[in-house]
Amino acid sequence: MDVNDKYTADSWYEMMKLAFENGVNFFDNAEAYGGGLAERNMGAAIRKGITEGTWSREDLVITTKIFFGAQDFMAKAGPNARGLSRKHIIEGTKSALKRLDQERPSEP
Repeated sequence: MDVNDKYTADSWYEMMKLAFENGVNFFDNAEAYGGGLAERNMGAAIRKGITEGTWSREDLVITTKIFFGAQDFMAKAGPNARGLSRKHIIEGTKSALKRLDQERPSEP
């Protein structure tokens, strides 16, 4: 999957659906991919799959990575806007869950 503007939430859904139908249930992302666009597209795709009965939330393992922030990768950022400070880990996780439209992370 890519964060190119030509890929919509619907195209992400089609890619995830094809993968899921072929045994893939682990989907990874990162806050920095497309400035958060990748997480938003994946969240919409997950929601569509649940709505259409393709999968349940419990069928999927969703991960994301935090470090660089969701803003422009090269933009100057404050000390807690990226990195592994406690503040960024907590706020970054909350923001990622919001972009992914998830209430909680995947359970182990």
